[in-house]
Amino acid sequence: MASINAMYERLKIDWRLNEEQLGIVHGRSLDYIYRDLSQKSEDYKENVEDAKKLNSLARLIYCQVKVTTPYQLLNAFFGCKRFEVRLTEMAGGLFIFDEIHVYDPHVTALILSMIEYLKSNLDAKFMIMSATMPEFLK
Repeated sequence: MASINAMYERLKIDWRLNEEQLGIVHGRSLDYIYRDLSQKSEDYKENVEDAKKLNSLARLIYCQVKVTTPYQLLNAFFGCKRFEVRLTEMAGGLFIFDEIHVYDPHVTALILSMIEYLKSNLDAKFMIMSATMPEFLK
């Protein structure tokens, strides 16, 4: 989550994206969004409501760019809540997987299967990168 949060912050600054253009989705993203808003304003109620709104919007088809984990993407392939919305959102998407070497073989296989499905069925495009790219992924 720390690397997801850091990437989110870099994209906000480098690409000059606001909270409605750029979303963050992970298991504790609501907390992260709330802390981020609290640094700008001391209005507790407003920060709570805004954090809930931004977190909900990031989880729906709304943000142009999302920073998330592969686990959030994989949820759509296991019939989790709103999986149809998630698959629809991925259609034609551009995906970057960074530090792919940190995942265990099982998760890596799931990611590769997801990539194969999205490429062939939903016209998605992918880039996989890592400072230490495993031979089998090259």
